[in-house]
This record gives sequence, structure tokens and C-alpha cells, in this order.
Amino acid sequence: MKKIINIGIYPPPIGGISIHLQRLKEYLDKEGMENVIIDVSKEINKEKINNGIKVMAWKKAIIYLFFQKKEILHFHNFGWKNIFIYYILGFRHFTILSFHNERFLDEINKAPRFMQRLTIKFINTINYIIVDSQKCYALAEQIVENKSKIVVIPEFIPPLEIPDLDEQSKIIQLCQKHTFLLSSNAFQISFHQGIDLYGIDILIKLTARLSNENIDVAFCFLLPEIGDNNYFFKLKEEIMRLNISDRFIFITNPLKEASSLWKHSNLVIRATNTDGNSLSVLESLYVGTPVIASDCVPRPEGVVLFKTRDFDDLYEKTKNVLLNIDKYKNKVKSVYIENNAYKMISFYKSILKETNK
Repeated sequence: MKKIINIGIYPPPIGGISIHLQRLKEYLDKEGMENVIIDVSKEINKEKINNGIKVMAWKKAIIYLFFQKKEILHFHNFGWKNIFIYYILGFRHFTILSFHNERFLDEINKAPRFMQRLTIKFINTINYIIVDSQKCYALAEQIVENKSKIVVIPEFIPPLEIPDLDEQSKIIQLCQKHTFLLSSNAFQISFHQGIDLYGIDILIKLTARLSNENIDVAFCFLLPEIGDNNYFFKLKEEIMRLNISDRFIFITNPLKEASSLWKHSNLVIRATNTDGNSLSVLESLYVGTPVIASDCVPRPEGVVLFKTRDFDDLYEKTKNVLLNIDKYKNKVKSVYIENNAYKMISFYKSILKETNK
């Protein structure tokens, strides 16, 4: 029986694709399906070693894969410069490529003109292409000749288990001290068109305004990597200036599962000024926590929208949700968020059946 080899990134670093792979492996292990992850991030730690993750540079991974017996390779690290490698490995293995966002056509267009045609030709030699949505399917149709090769499997996979938080943790202490816990997250401080991408600045302002209006809130922001230390220092100065140091905290040590925080929160806010299909939004809805998010991109059913970077609109929407929190919690209960791990497992099983004939 062939094994499934997923090639991409396993956390850390923490990001949408790395979390996707981590959770996918957990479900595959539970299902008893033989699988391996090759992590090309070069970041090695004890947890990765204990979980059997093979950490190696991309060039070393290519050589390793080329000398393996025929397996099922699933690539999650698309780039036009990699596509020739997928093509070569396709002579030895069954290959699958995931487009994890809608920007794959932009990535192809980065290549020199003659390489764009070759890239598309090589993509068509891959056995299956997985896309996240019907919109991505329509984009993939523009370059994939055999439409039956394109498979739509939405990316969201919830955690197999949500660990409890330590009773002494800062998050639990905030919950005990304040009526409402609000939360958000970012992989690291980033900017889009010179503006705080994750809206941390307006979330600090929001916490102060709600507090001044006698709405007893606290805010917990997950930030596993700082990114921009100067801006981080300015944010902390603003927190002190607004006298909300006991209400707005950053958690800079990664939680085992961010969903542990969403589960304890009364409200999750996604204040980005550009976005993809946000994992934290889906995680929050999955555990039954109301979500407010900017309207910079389409959001899932059940999310309360505010105008991107419009502080007054954010304030009014947040105040309304908090003052009617039971109503919004009940609304979220009616929202169905699918666990796509089982779709992926079913797909892999069909491939194993196909390749073992």
C-alpha cells in the first residue's frame, strides 16, 4: 500500500497552510492511513521530531523523494520555480498539487513569458489539482485542460482536540476579572499599503472606548511572532496612554491551539484590511463564538460585518453584539461549518484504490 507524503510547512512557523497540514496529519493518523510530512521550512524542534516530521531543505527533499519507491506526493508549496520539480517527480510518483489561495495565476504571471507557457504545460501533467472553492475552480479551469483533474475541497479542518487552558493563564484570569473577553490574532505584525494589516491599532482604541462606556471588556491578542518591534513598542505605549494595560494583553508565546482562546472568548474580531479565507474566523464559528469581521473580503455565513478600517462602525457593531450576546450566540449555533478532513481522507482513499489496481 502506498503512503501519502505531504510536502509543505509544519508549524512552527504558524500559518494557514502549516496549521492545515498539522491537522490533516492528525486526522490521517487517527484514520490509520500511512502518511508522512516533509517540512521544507528548515525550522526543526523537538515536537517536530517527536511527531515524525521530516524537516529538510527543499533541494534535499527533491533528492530524497526521487529515490523513494512510488508514493502519493501532495505538494502544498506552489511556486512557478517549483513546477519543473513536480513534473520530474511525476515520472516516479503519483502527484497532487493544492492551490491554497486565488493568487496562483498571479504567481504564474511572475515567470518570464516563455516559462509561463511551460509552467502551465507542467501543471497539466500533475494527476490532480485541489482548489479551495468554486471561484478557485473557475480560475484553475483557465489553465487545466482536463477539468476532471480539478477537485474542490474547502481547506478548513478543525482541531481534532481543543486543549483546556491552564487555570493560571492570563487568558483565564481575564475571563474571571471581566464580563466580556474579546480576542483576535496575527501570525506577526504586518502592514498592507502602509496600514496595520490586522487592525491592532483600532482594536486597542475599541477596548478603551468600550471601557469608557462602562462595558466591562478585556482583549486578548495572539501574536506568536512580533515582526516589527518598533511598531509593537508604539502599540504598547498607546495601551499605557489609554490606561488599559489590565484590559488589553498580547500573548506572544504560541498556544497549542488558538481555538482554546476562541472557545473562552465572548467575541472574536477580525479587523484586517485585506484577507483570505480566515482560519480564525472559521475556527471561532466552529466552536460557537460570534465573530465580527471587516468587509474587505467575502466572509462566511453568520459573521457580523463592519466597514474596513471604519472605527465608528466597528464600535457600534461590537457594542450591539455585546449587549445582545445571547442572541448572537444562538445565531452562530445555526451556522454549519464543515469539517473537510473527511473529504480529504475520502479523496486520498479513492487515489489509493486507483493507484493500487
